[in-house]
Amino acid sequence: MKTRNNIDKIILILTLPIVILMTINSLIGLFTPGIYNETDSWLSQCTAQDISNLVFIAPVLLISALLSARGFRVSRFIWGGSILANIYSFLLYGFSIHQNRMFLIYCAILGLSVYAAVVFFADLNGRDYVSWFNDKLPIKKTSILLVSCGIFFAILWLSEIIPAMINNAPPAATTDYGLPVNPVHTIDISFTIPFLLISGIALLLKKEIALILAPTALILLTAVNINIFAYMTTSVVRGNSGNIPLVIFFSVLSVLSSIFSIFMLAKIKNSKL
Repeated sequence: MKTRNNIDKIILILTLPIVILMTINSLIGLFTPGIYNETDSWLSQCTAQDISNLVFIAPVLLISALLSARGFRVSRFIWGGSILANIYSFLLYGFSIHQNRMFLIYCAILGLSVYAAVVFFADLNGRDYVSWFNDKLPIKKTSILLVSCGIFFAILWLSEIIPAMINNAPPAATTDYGLPVNPVHTIDISFTIPFLLISGIALLLKKEIALILAPTALILLTAVNINIFAYMTTSVVRGNSGNIPLVIFFSVLSVLSSIFSIFMLAKIKNSKL
């Protein structure tokens, strides 16, 4: 009990400043003209991420941390997946936005989120998390979703990366962003896509570790899809893109990943940690 109480305190100690700093960051980004020195295309990404952080990620982090600190198992997974999504977002802020007055805020949020992720995985690794789930897990369907999304993103990004490598030139989108490389390509190829594939395959093979990876991957996937949807919607509104079909596609994918997250988390027994 004492160990659990210590972990609960650590979760709150890490999460509260993250949420406060994210709120400040989003408000400054949204309401301070000229704070971002970016091209129109990349500015849409900045604006969309600020909106998503303010109205979705920060509230989810805060609520899930508070409930997780009270011992709710489902909230612990939601918190962990949201933390991974936060690492994704603030890698983008920290490494792909031209330095501005908020740079140290980006660094603080990214660092706190990384340490929070370490706490999440280390804590679950020491628990009998297998007994938390009942026997009616949607294993096959969830595995198919995770692997399919991993393959989809791999094909989507490689279709841009490989021709650019052959031509020894950056992809068109990267040029539009005014960046040396597309940071989304880097993060997804290096981390997100392998994480989705490993989680889906491990779940299909019924490996115990999949009961940590799969729920977390679903929450991460949901957050990433919502962020992409926000970006594409913002681009359309700002007149930077007319790709309405992709907006519809990612809105559907956001809903689908949310539904699968609910189905997976609903199989966790109601007992507390």
